[in-house]
Amino acid sequence: MSQSILLYLNDEAVATLQDLRQETPWFTATAHFSDVAVGETLERVTRFRTFDQQLEALDLPEDEEEDRWEAKLAELGLTHADLGLDFDGQWSVVMEDGTEQEVRSIRFEDGVVQWRG
Repeated sequence: MSQSILLYLNDEAVATLQDLRQETPWFTATAHFSDVAVGETLERVTRFRTFDQQLEALDLPEDEEEDRWEAKLAELGLTHADLGLDFDGQWSVVMEDGTEQEVRSIRFEDGVVQWRG
């Protein structure tokens, strides 16, 4: 499947996506962000989510986990508000034929965006 689609954040187009691939329920595409800051922040949020999953698996005491969590936020230059960027309901895609799809569980790494449809 090779088509261009538009990625929207809060009803504003922020990226063009190409080379759409689907492995139900997941979609993957190459992303070209027109709003570079959104792409960069989403990529840092994705890195933070990966870190958070790894941290949770360590089963550390709550205060130590919180300290590491805050240190990672600072290292990535993220705020608590930035962590809301990948929440459901803010993102959608519009296909070339005009159909709109909700985007859930969005991730962005190495130029590739992945989401659950």
